[in-house]
Amino acid sequence: MLQHVNCPGMHRREFIKGSAILGLTLATTPLAVAKSGMYHSHTKRKVFRILAADRVNVGTLPVMRAFAGNHLDRVSPYVLFDEFGPVNLAAESDPLRVDAHPHAGDTPTTYFLEGTGH
Repeated sequence: MLQHVNCPGMHRREFIKGSAILGLTLATTPLAVAKSGMYHSHTKRKVFRILAADRVNVGTLPVMRAFAGNHLDRVSPYVLFDEFGPVNLAAESDPLRVDAHPHAGDTPTTYFLEGTGH
């Protein structure tokens, strides 16, 4: 069961960023950590670019996409970081639709910060 966490003074994007870093840290094995330049390096890495999220539609679903467009040459094609919504639908409205797209078949990880879904 997912619960909404209310952290005073923390904005939604800060929460998402922290969650993504924590999830990556927990999912990475010690072997990968030891040999990757992501965590272990003798030199400090520099920030290449700070990207602004773009408003796009995935099918009929509005999305704020942090990695998209002309930035794909800097990010793995399997890394997508999307914030969906907000969407308010009436019971008789057409369903939201996401048609075929390049990463179809990969399993996404999705969680709600607010609201419900099925």
